[in-house]
Amino acid sequence: MEQHSEPIPGYRLIERLGRGGFGEVWKAEAPGGLYKAVKFCYGTVGGGRDNQAAQELKALARVREVRHPFILSMERFDVIENQLVIVTELADRNLEDRMRECQRQGLQGIPRRELLKYLREAAEALDLMSVEHDLQHLDIKPQNLFLVGQHVKVADFGLVKDLEGFQTKVTGGVTPVYAAPETFDGWLSRTSDQYSLAIVYQEMLCGERPFDGRSVRQLMMQHLMNAPNLSTLPPADQSIVGRALSKDAGERYPTCSEFIEALIDNAVDEGTPTVMPRPRPPLDLVERPGLDAGLSTQSAHGRDVDTAGNIIAPDITLGFDRIAPCVSDQGILYPTLFVGLGGIGIRCMEKIRTALQRRFGEPELWPAIRLIGIDSDPYVLRQIRKEERITADTYDQTMICKLRKPTKYLERWEELKHLRSWLNPNALFQISSSGTTNANRGVGRLAFVDNHRQIAARLQMELSELTSPQAILAAQEATGRGLARHQPRVFVCAPMGGGTGSGMFIDLCYLLRKLLHRGGSSDPDIQALLFAGVQRNDPKKDLRRVNHYALAQNLLDLCRPNAEFLAQYEADGEEFRFKGPPIRTAYFFDTSAEHLPDSADHVVLDQISELVVNMTATPLGKYFSEQAEKDKWPPFRSIGWFSLRYPEEALLRKTAARICYQLVRDWQASMPAKDARQTALNAKRVISSQDFDPASIASRIETIMNDKLEIPLSERVDEHLAELVELFDKAPPEDYPSIAADTIRELKKLVGLDPEEDESDFEDIPLLDVAIRPATTQVVQELVEPMITAMATAFSEAGPRLDRGRITWDAMLDALLTIIDAYQDLATQKQADVVETLRSISGKIEASLKGGIVLSSSFVSSMRRYVTDKIAFRLADQVIQAYRLLRSRLSDKARDLVTIRQSFERLGEMCKAVLDSPDGVECGFSEQTLFPGGLTMIADAVEANLVRLSGERIEELEAFLDQSVFAQRGGLWHCLTERGRSKDLATSMLEQAEKWAALSIPLSDVAHGFLDRHPNEDKESLLHELRCFYEWAKPTVYGPQGSSITVTDPVREDFVISCPETLSGQTFRQSMTQLMGDTSLQTGAPPDRIVLIRMTSHDKLGKLLPLWLLRSKGLYESACQTRFSPEVFPQFANT
Repeated sequence: MEQHSEPIPGYRLIERLGRGGFGEVWKAEAPGGLYKAVKFCYGTVGGGRDNQAAQELKALARVREVRHPFILSMERFDVIENQLVIVTELADRNLEDRMRECQRQGLQGIPRRELLKYLREAAEALDLMSVEHDLQHLDIKPQNLFLVGQHVKVADFGLVKDLEGFQTKVTGGVTPVYAAPETFDGWLSRTSDQYSLAIVYQEMLCGERPFDGRSVRQLMMQHLMNAPNLSTLPPADQSIVGRALSKDAGERYPTCSEFIEALIDNAVDEGTPTVMPRPRPPLDLVERPGLDAGLSTQSAHGRDVDTAGNIIAPDITLGFDRIAPCVSDQGILYPTLFVGLGGIGIRCMEKIRTALQRRFGEPELWPAIRLIGIDSDPYVLRQIRKEERITADTYDQTMICKLRKPTKYLERWEELKHLRSWLNPNALFQISSSGTTNANRGVGRLAFVDNHRQIAARLQMELSELTSPQAILAAQEATGRGLARHQPRVFVCAPMGGGTGSGMFIDLCYLLRKLLHRGGSSDPDIQALLFAGVQRNDPKKDLRRVNHYALAQNLLDLCRPNAEFLAQYEADGEEFRFKGPPIRTAYFFDTSAEHLPDSADHVVLDQISELVVNMTATPLGKYFSEQAEKDKWPPFRSIGWFSLRYPEEALLRKTAARICYQLVRDWQASMPAKDARQTALNAKRVISSQDFDPASIASRIETIMNDKLEIPLSERVDEHLAELVELFDKAPPEDYPSIAADTIRELKKLVGLDPEEDESDFEDIPLLDVAIRPATTQVVQELVEPMITAMATAFSEAGPRLDRGRITWDAMLDALLTIIDAYQDLATQKQADVVETLRSISGKIEASLKGGIVLSSSFVSSMRRYVTDKIAFRLADQVIQAYRLLRSRLSDKARDLVTIRQSFERLGEMCKAVLDSPDGVECGFSEQTLFPGGLTMIADAVEANLVRLSGERIEELEAFLDQSVFAQRGGLWHCLTERGRSKDLATSMLEQAEKWAALSIPLSDVAHGFLDRHPNEDKESLLHELRCFYEWAKPTVYGPQGSSITVTDPVREDFVISCPETLSGQTFRQSMTQLMGDTSLQTGAPPDRIVLIRMTSHDKLGKLLPLWLLRSKGLYESACQTRFSPEVFPQFANT
């Protein structure tokens, strides 16, 4: 095909969009100036049945009647010179394009919630094809799922097959990467497309597929024999995707939509917001000349493209001043970005998210606070989740900066002059086979250089979103805090000894400074949170010490007056220059200090998360900023933290779990005999109601049956009998027997055979049976509803719900059986009447044959009575059949009762697990907990809350749960009969019970509780405990005590107390002032917390770093092979 040609008159080809195994696709201008996609199929239509074009034409014939908003519409198809040409609507891009776009932003793949939105729409279209048209697409892959606007559309139906018979040749042309195992055996199932959709989900979310075969044979064997590798998926998704990828088609989900809905429901279990994020465009955020100089070129269409050929979107300026009107003097909220480097940085990110969620709710409620983790290890999340629970959001917010293989760098080493100036090529061999840095600082910086454009794009995207007016207003509403300033505050958390953390830190901070400057921030507020510590048993402790010293030296050099940072990230790019320090403040946390417990990392992570949250959304953050600016606080700090708190969250959570656990046990209890009898009586009243009366059921069956027959059966019988009378009048007597026999045969076609006759002699299905059986089924369906309602009602009332439901079930079963037994005699009698009437008719016919008796009107009356008796018998028989079907349907509910019993057991186990879980209550080192009433254990405080809540209040909670949890899901019966819902139900129950408890249990003032422990006459005891609090707030990095280095300038120390604004809080502050003298006192803390903060600051980093780090200088110097200037990173070999 040639550009600008018109193979179809009126359709001008503009550009080729793609080429595949079945043909090529062009963008074309259609009549009226509309743009369409035109596909030219390879092969000729008359080239045989296995020809590609012929196969596509056959597939088009199958799908031409399929219409759905999520199926790419087909405008027309033609055969031009024996070549099949298909015209469809033009899509924006496909799902693979969207994934690549996300990866260029630093994501692993498409964000989970956005991806599920797309796949939910695709599943709806595929289910329509399968359920209503018996078709399977058989070529579901990212390239065939197109995006039009904000929606997905399924396309390319060249392999569509009909499910009729299920045996068909399907291997030809399928994409082996996504093909279901049964297709390799030459057959298909109704869930073949679901299998492909599951592979698409994992690939689009994680960037990796469950099968990694490189050849068709390898892939075929993996699909048929191997278990899928689901390790890259979030843990809770693995079982769901594993079921969809089952080798046995019968074990998959019944429909594609049920598979996707299981994933969506699972997002709630994982603590994931259900709101789908809007798609984020790729951003080129680095201005020229500068960091990205030399990195872009012009494409043929005049758009910027990077070195990989990816189109770069126009720049979007931050413009922080756009939200200036929101700032107020009373505001305390800071738009905040947290960046965690390395595995420990990502763990810290997770801690901060948990702390924010506990205070302010789900992440969509605080969009002005953004979190991002960066690491070079592609398996970092797998390692973290072995020790801690991580949410689906962690996957979306983690950016993996992959390293290449060492040979890829060495092959072009002479060209990589921007690396040769600082990177020792021997360090490249430290890159592990899995792409990790092996704690090599130079390799960590290399990961930044290789991915600096993606990192820049991701950082600017986050900064742009968190400073948008919508984000600020939403955060103010969620937190109840005003805005302190519009420029964002950025925290960068990194381990000083890690390869990624130490290697990326300086470059990342300067990149952030550049982005913040571009947004209008003259003095960017970048706060460093640095882990300074090496574990004694770390096999790489010497290398990590070198990393510590090197990063500390970089910070000292770059914080000197007139220091300049320069770097070059592309071989032919310009140098990136920046004057001034990389950070405003650096906080150091020593994880190897002897006074820390064994779980030092967890303690420090908790301290950092508390620091970030308080610096972001409490008065402490504003206080620190104002004092630092006023008193010119030095940049290097160590902070100590001690809090005295009332464990409101833990206590409410465990109180809610305790009440829910008791409720579930009450639901499983046995009913008193009197109540059980009344419940059984109520259930039998349902079956004895007018709707279940046999005469009523027979009447409804007959009415429905006659409605289905255009001419009622009685009228048809009358027509036949009228013809019989007419024939008797005209025919001679000797013909009467044959006429009567013919009439009987015709009537049997209407009303059916007699019990004594052989069905093999009768080929036609009686009209009565054709109409009466569906009528019976419809009546049964109508009567099942009140029985289910009775069961659901039994479970909706407070008390022993399980036993009430079982008794209701038993009583209705017994009532149905009683009716069946009683009505069976009537049906038997009506059957006897039919037989007797027919014998009378047969006798009259035989007598006529033998004696020439004339058949008279009495014979016609007998025939009418026969038909009437036969219909009455069939109705009676169907009434019994209806009761049996009802009993069968009710018997099926026995499985539901078992499921409910098991669900109750699981609910109890989940509530018990919350009760038995760690309290999350610290005492001693960094936090002390006070319980109300002088209690010392949270279990005792929970029991005290139960005593405080009377029986009536517990009943009030049960009614509250019925309304807020169960009613929203169709009632407790429906909640519990759906398998796999126990976890979701338990989570909702506990959340709502916790909200109820928060309203029912008054919040204790922690200052009041503390003062109660010290009566007025025991003043010395009070001051002694306050001294202990002060000592416990000592910073983890206090200074190189015992160091031989001369300390000429004193270390500055600030002491801050945050107290509740209550009378007890005022008394506490007065006591602390008496002990400490002049102390900075900051009010505004919630009633459940008192926070004591000690902070040491110094201009010289050596005053804050521990002695072991200063002694690393010799180790560092021996590791360095060459002397490097302060502007670049000193590099070293492993020793």
